[in-house]
Amino acid sequence: MSKQAFDWGLYAALIRKRRKDLGYKTAKAFSDFICMRTRVKVSEQTLYKIESGKQIPNANVFFALNLASFGTLFPMVQLDMCMCPEWREIDETYLKLASERLESERMRGKVDA
Repeated sequence: MSKQAFDWGLYAALIRKRRKDLGYKTAKAFSDFICMRTRVKVSEQTLYKIESGKQIPNANVFFALNLASFGTLFPMVQLDMCMCPEWREIDETYLKLASERLESERMRGKVDA
């Protein structure tokens, strides 16, 4: 399995690009928006460290960044891009098995469509 389950460097680049796409030219302006949107305070220095890949965000900051940047706690396209291939395969296998189980239960009349 890969050394890291998640490519934080890529995530950092995605956050920086998204900040700029949203029109926030400075980390300070984006930091203020994050706080207004999520009530989570992320300092300008912390945001710079995260965007440069020098710091991995804690859970609160991770969710705040996702919500402020992408409008959801779990932006699937972006998170999928950052997931290592082995974890992506585990995730896809789980989803496939869960879907097959649900379909089987529907066929037997245990679950409403």
